[in-house]
Amino acid sequence: MDLARRFGAELPDPQDTIATLFATSEPDGIQDIAFANNFGFPPNSESSLFVDVNPTTHTALSYASMAVPTHDGFVADVDPIRLFSPEGTFVPQQIEIRGADVFDAGTEVNVEDPSTTPIVFDPPERFFGAVRQGTPEGGVIKPHPLLKEPGQGGFLDLPSYVNGDFTRTPNETLARITIQQVPEASSIFGIFGIGLMLGFGGLIDRLRSRK
Repeated sequence: MDLARRFGAELPDPQDTIATLFATSEPDGIQDIAFANNFGFPPNSESSLFVDVNPTTHTALSYASMAVPTHDGFVADVDPIRLFSPEGTFVPQQIEIRGADVFDAGTEVNVEDPSTTPIVFDPPERFFGAVRQGTPEGGVIKPHPLLKEPGQGGFLDLPSYVNGDFTRTPNETLARITIQQVPEASSIFGIFGIGLMLGFGGLIDRLRSRK
């Protein structure tokens, strides 16, 4: 958000952000953002969060991440991820996020024009001034459609994303979340994500390392 403001981006009213909506609906909830660096997650990177929870009130986890390169692609849990069994025992989990799990938010038309794409790291310096808004779509959430094939002038023609076609590799793992209890404190849980950001960032960048 600091970068966006620096380059004159128009930000939504704070009351309309996901963070505020979550805080309003879950006043006892905990929320945070995972980064590998300031720009999200480079290929094969990872990050960790340590969250101090109350097992009686913090019983489930939700996550969300923008998928890059897309106009409005994202991944998120469909149902809350339960952290405890009915008996109250912590349940360690590993969540695999695959190409088929990427959804289209229906907010922007998928023209794959970098000049109208919110974040495209190609070249990386494009980010500084790439906080843009695409053509409003007024659609609904649905599975993400196929990206344009190479040679059609879409995202896959950008050098950084030649291996980024998650739409034709629906079973390939894009990201992994591991949820486990930290041994030295029974009330602290670590959330480790490879290629995942709880917020907005570069999930699909991980595909750039594929050969």
